[in-house]
This record gives sequence, C-alpha cells and structure tokens, in this order.
Amino acid sequence: MILLPYIRVSTDDQENSMDMQLATIERYCISNGYTMGEVFADEDVSAYIEIGKRPLGKQLLKELTARRLRGEQVGVVSIKVDRMFRNSIDAMVTAKEWNSMGIPLFIVSMGGNSLNTSTSIGWLFFQTLVMFAEFERNQISERTKAVKQHLKDNLRKNGIIPYGWRCDEFDNLHQDETEAPIVRDIFLMRDEGISLHAIAHRLNENGIRTRSGAEFKPTTIMRILKYEPNTRITNGNTAN
Repeated sequence: MILLPYIRVSTDDQENSMDMQLATIERYCISNGYTMGEVFADEDVSAYIEIGKRPLGKQLLKELTARRLRGEQVGVVSIKVDRMFRNSIDAMVTAKEWNSMGIPLFIVSMGGNSLNTSTSIGWLFFQTLVMFAEFERNQISERTKAVKQHLKDNLRKNGIIPYGWRCDEFDNLHQDETEAPIVRDIFLMRDEGISLHAIAHRLNENGIRTRSGAEFKPTTIMRILKYEPNTRITNGNTAN
C-alpha cells in the first residue's frame, strides 16, 4: 500500500516542523512495510480551514480519487489529528468518506502508538482522539480570549497599540493627548447617526490621518468603535 503523507506546518512552530513530521512518517512507513508516496504539505495555513479548502489539502483529495480510480491501494498518513482537520465534524466526515472508498487514514504520533481507521478498534480510537483534540483546542481558545480580555480590562498592551492610546515601558496603556479627542469625536458622530463612511470622509477632509499617515476608512472607524477601552476615553476617564 502507498501512503500519502499530509503535513501542515507553521513557520514559528518548531515542535511540529516539516522535517520532524516527515521523519516520523518515514520511520513509520519503513517499519510497517508501506511505501511513502508524494508529500502534501500546507505551510502557514490555519487549522480552522477545512482540509478540502487548503491548497495542498485540496490536491491530496484529488490525488486520492485518481489513484482509487486506477485501482491502486492507497492511504493517508499524518502525525496528529490536529494537523489535518478543522474540527470533529470535518474529521469524522472526511475519514468516513475515505473509509467508504477503501482509503484508510493512519495517525502515527500517539505517544509511541498509532491507529488505522480501516479497523473497528482504530475507528473507535480515532473518534475518541478527535473529540479530545477539539476539546483541547476549545480550551486553548477560551484561555486566549480570557487573557486578552484581562489585558483590555486592565489597560495593558495586547498586540498592536490601538488608536487613541500610547504604551509606556511597562506595557501600560495611556490615552494619547492628540488622538483621544479624535476618538471622542468619532463616538459623538456615530451617536448622531452618521455612517462609518461619512465619519471617515469628514476626518480625511479635515486633514486628520491614522497613526501610520494613511486616510481613515470605514473599517478603521469600526475598529475604533469596537475597541472596549475607548469607552473610557469617551467618558472622560483617565488610564490607570
């Protein structure tokens, strides 16, 4: 049987680098008597995109169909579930479709163990693994949101410094004396029912520019309005 490796990598993810994933898959194929076929590797692709909508994921699906039509014995191999699938539904639907076509999926990095979805026990473990992977992903997302909200609530830097604020050497945000009045004007205009496009147009006409020197756009105005700490500027409160 020929196994087609699927790999998903990020430039800053050294733990799951392409070389590491390939080496792991190659060792598995050699030790179990499989031939390793063409490698499909998506780089810098979000895990939240379905495999069929990823550049190389889409090519993998086409290659699997073509090989099966030629009567070849072919399977898919990856090191982890989260390398391949967006969520549990994506995983279940895709793997079940492959099984119906006689295309097994091999997950080979499971603490020294592996699974094969073409077997009943392998399918059972796959379903369990998928649910735990989604649970872990959701937990990480919840923790990330909580941290970001904590930083907002306490006026701490969180990525790009928003318009209307400046950051000191301790990562504390303070109102910018020049930009804060513009933020107040934006909120006042919005309260008067003025559209985002019209607000941006007024600012640009008055020669007011963004921090980078560009003209204001409706999307820029929306980001300013949605940034929660800006309500402190509009209420006249000072940063801590």
